[in-house]
Amino acid sequence: MERREVWSADSRTSARKAASVSQPIDTLRRQDRFAKWAPHYENGEALSRLLCDLQACAAAGLHLAADDRLLDVGCGTGAAVRAASAMVRLAVGLDSSPAMIQQAEALADVSPRAVFIVADAQELPFPPAAFSVVLCTTALRHFTDATSAVTEMLRVLTPAGRMVVGDFQVGPGKLRRRWWGNPPPATALPNWTGLRQAISGTGGSVTEVIRYGTALGPYVIVSAVKPKIQLQR
Repeated sequence: MERREVWSADSRTSARKAASVSQPIDTLRRQDRFAKWAPHYENGEALSRLLCDLQACAAAGLHLAADDRLLDVGCGTGAAVRAASAMVRLAVGLDSSPAMIQQAEALADVSPRAVFIVADAQELPFPPAAFSVVLCTTALRHFTDATSAVTEMLRVLTPAGRMVVGDFQVGPGKLRRRWWGNPPPATALPNWTGLRQAISGTGGSVTEVIRYGTALGPYVIVSAVKPKIQLQR
């Protein structure tokens, strides 16, 4: 699928235009493996609170400022986007699940700077340097190629932009009894060595790695910075 450059000075309008050049919504809806989890993501139960707490810990590492443009990749029902929209210039949530995005839009109906898009994280519908900060939590395991997805996230970051990614370091079998009665449809465990190499391969720098112990097993959060533009002599 060819990526079209649709970004403009009006970032919010451009973000909405991006949805129109993403994978057809009907195709994504038919393939939506996460529809049955959408109603539970923010139901206030123990698992929901854990995921929200881990996401909040990861988002804190972005050190958001008023002029930031945030992209949350694999945003789920949009809790981080809603929280960020109160303090940043633009907050965009992207997820391949139409059900998750529908729930996110319903919960964010009073957040004017929040935008939600159904799209593939491994082929982001944005031009380079569209966002100053990128967040991705508890989603890497669902990507066919997590390293490729991280490379895409770095592509859409501005020079000196910040990125934070986080996920569990356990397989889906160990989550089976605790994940709302069913394991998440994980593709594979994130390869943290590969992810760090992907960051380094773009000239980026890993600035921090934090590991949390949880009832579901270890959770890893990696913070990174994209390099500034190198001036040619």
